[in-house]
Amino acid sequence: MKVNRKELSDALATLSKVVDKKSSIPIIRSVLMETDGALLRLRTTDLNRTLTTAIHSDGPSFDTCINADKLLKIIKADTGESKGKKALATVEITVSENAATVEIDGIKVKLPTLPAADFPTAPTRDDWKRIASWESKTLAGALGHVLPVASVDFTRPHINAVSFVHDGRIAATDGHRLHVAPIPALFEKDVTIPRDAATTLAGVLKLGESTVLDVQKESPLGRFTIGVYQLTVRLSETDFPPIDQVIPSRRNQDVTAVVNAERWSKALKKLRAVMDSEHMGVKLVVNGSITMEVEDPDTGAVECQIEATHGNDGETKTIGVNGSLLFDALVDIEGDVEVMIWAPLDPIRIDSSDGRIAIVMPMRI
Repeated sequence: MKVNRKELSDALATLSKVVDKKSSIPIIRSVLMETDGALLRLRTTDLNRTLTTAIHSDGPSFDTCINADKLLKIIKADTGESKGKKALATVEITVSENAATVEIDGIKVKLPTLPAADFPTAPTRDDWKRIASWESKTLAGALGHVLPVASVDFTRPHINAVSFVHDGRIAATDGHRLHVAPIPALFEKDVTIPRDAATTLAGVLKLGESTVLDVQKESPLGRFTIGVYQLTVRLSETDFPPIDQVIPSRRNQDVTAVVNAERWSKALKKLRAVMDSEHMGVKLVVNGSITMEVEDPDTGAVECQIEATHGNDGETKTIGVNGSLLFDALVDIEGDVEVMIWAPLDPIRIDSSDGRIAIVMPMRI
């Protein structure tokens, strides 16, 4: 069988995102390869995430499993070809009993194989229901806002996740902050996927112009289709926290200040560099401008002021906050944000003009 080298390399690099290289089960470290002579279908899985795609091929039909990491390294190996020639180069794969020979530019590598029948089976039920579709760019932007704050604690599956809220929002939290972004879709009930599945989805969204989400009616599975890629994930079966109970309600008179997000994030970045700390406590003093104060027993006191439009009756508001959490809330936002500060122990609410919301819990300083 012959396939384009670059197409195979790109497909394997993407599919490797779900390969568990540390698994003690050899078949889980493999890529399933099935060809009918005209199309090569590829699939990888870690049992919770399954990623599939297909590329054009030419040759006899076969099915087999090859270690995904080893095959990718061989396909990507520098054989001295120019970039233009490598883009047009072909890879020839010949499968025999318990082995596959991979030939690139006259170099042959023999790799052990495993039976395709041993690879975990894909869902065979046909009761998928389409519940949403988006432009991939729109979903990628929203996911990029919330994914960094999803908890990395696997022992807390209810927040080690990203939730697609039924009313057209996507949300994530780690218990110290909550990020929410709008996504234009309405469906019957919330769909929550584990953080690692959301991370894989974020990496695949750039490979297609549109994304659709299907769910199975009687089993906890969701399927995202992005161009020629399909990502099937086991949905989280724990309840995501009710975000509307966490988000403080707002009125126009609650806006404490309006400030440029890029200018504010740059100031925070400078403070972190001076204090040599990513998790510094920052005291915010808002009164016509925003003054950020940081104290450290070794470095001393550092102060930074940024312009802001005062949004309330002129009352000075003071609150402590983790500088790293505040930076994460601002770093990917363009234009101005509205900042709402109530009492020193109340959460801070930051709203952007495109509907994104960040809730950051205060800290004592």
